[in-house]
Amino acid sequence: MAQTVVGLDIGATSIKMTRLEAGLFRFEFLDFAEHPLPMNVDLPWEQLVTNVLQVLFSDRGMKADKVVVSLPGRSVSAHILSLPFSDRKKIEQTLPFEIEAMIPLPLGDILLSDESIEKGPEGTKVLVLFTEKEILKSHLDLLKEAGIDPNTVLPSWAAMANLWKEVAPSEEEPFAIVDFGDSETSLCVVNDGGIRYGRAWAQGSALLTQAIQKGLEVPPALAREKKEKNADLYPAPTPGGDSEQEWMATILMKALGPVVGGVRQSLISASQSLGLTVRKIYLCGKGSRLKGLERFLAEELQVEVRPIVLRGPVGSLLEAEGQDPATAAPSLGLAYQAVREMAASRLNLRTGEYTYVSERAELKRQAVSLGIMAGILCLLLLVWFGLQYRYRSQEFERLSRHLDKEALEFFPELRNVPAGVQRTSAITSRLEAEKREMTLFAPLSSDSLSVLDVLLEITRAVPKDVKIDVREMVIEGDKVRFEAETDSYNAAEQIKENLLSTGIFASADIPEAKDSLDQSKVKFKMILELNERVL
Repeated sequence: MAQTVVGLDIGATSIKMTRLEAGLFRFEFLDFAEHPLPMNVDLPWEQLVTNVLQVLFSDRGMKADKVVVSLPGRSVSAHILSLPFSDRKKIEQTLPFEIEAMIPLPLGDILLSDESIEKGPEGTKVLVLFTEKEILKSHLDLLKEAGIDPNTVLPSWAAMANLWKEVAPSEEEPFAIVDFGDSETSLCVVNDGGIRYGRAWAQGSALLTQAIQKGLEVPPALAREKKEKNADLYPAPTPGGDSEQEWMATILMKALGPVVGGVRQSLISASQSLGLTVRKIYLCGKGSRLKGLERFLAEELQVEVRPIVLRGPVGSLLEAEGQDPATAAPSLGLAYQAVREMAASRLNLRTGEYTYVSERAELKRQAVSLGIMAGILCLLLLVWFGLQYRYRSQEFERLSRHLDKEALEFFPELRNVPAGVQRTSAITSRLEAEKREMTLFAPLSSDSLSVLDVLLEITRAVPKDVKIDVREMVIEGDKVRFEAETDSYNAAEQIKENLLSTGIFASADIPEAKDSLDQSKVKFKMILELNERVL
């Protein structure tokens, strides 16, 4: 049954939402929408988020079977650990103790989620995320007020890795996706269709707005407008070099220093911890719209930098709707986390006591569904075997009736025997007797004499005035062997000569001849070999 999946990217100035309809083997894009948070309203950010989400989910009645929501990346820490084993159970038992030695917080105050990112003969490298329980609880409470209970919570940079099929499905080299948001910048490294590294830091495009506001001494709203509409890091030069655009370019390049430093440090960390050299970066987020940003970052970092372009099954539909891929990318990555064939990891910070309650029910439902399917399969197998048994039984009964009818025509005396097992047994006995009798008349080969013909020739070979008493005779293939008594040695030799003269036998031999006890008879053994032409 298809389910509605919602990827909810909660940013500093707006909420981006992508909806998919996901089934067991396929998914479809429903829609994408960006909902700005009210500006110049004297309310905390959390309250603004709650109000917008209440309008979307409660007031408008939006339904979602699965919700994947972002947690600010600066609230999540990530580490890469090298462990000397790959057994999943051992990894889960070891991680808490490894992390405990690296953080200033008690284990009871944090939540962990991990992903094995590299396995080899020397062990496993594991990407570990952790956040404070209080931070996650506050985030879940905020969503709960809007009637939302998310299945999965993770930083947006972890979800960005799910876009690899949209961005670069055939890319063999590791690449990075950078989300230049309003309040933070996040980065993830993707390789071989899986997440390998990620982090976020609290320096976003709001720094650029503040820099313009301070440098040009203009109000915040005007500074934002100039950044979004007029700013260009490489404006056309003027004779004096002091146009407003040139001033803004100088201001913005300086303000981008922390962002460039964060990206550079992230790439160095990925290289040192995993040996991955990133030579290509894809930019997304509202801040990535700044003119000349790709060129500036490429020159500063000495890597190839491109704006993100979504070419996959959903990205092409977003483009057809005129949506900005740089804005939609994070929420689409979140939605993909709930689609099995698109997810690049199984990361989820809703663990331990904050595990999604209905997830257990879902597992139970799946187990019940599998049980029902197994029961149906067993039932179908039983029905199939039953039909096969019935068919074979009917066929057996039909053949039995036919054979019984045919047998009674040959053996009418068996009509008095009760039908069923007794008659079948009687018919079988008669057939065996007939078979034994027929073997006496059957030729040894298609062009040879029958057994009775051979016996007849042996009988004819005995002179009329000679008495012979045959005690044993065996015919095997082309050999005939018999033991007999006769009147004299000459009689035995005469029988031998007569047999050879028939032309039926190739050879005749008397290997043994002796007198009887009373010396009145001669006992002898004779071995005959049939000619090849009659075999």
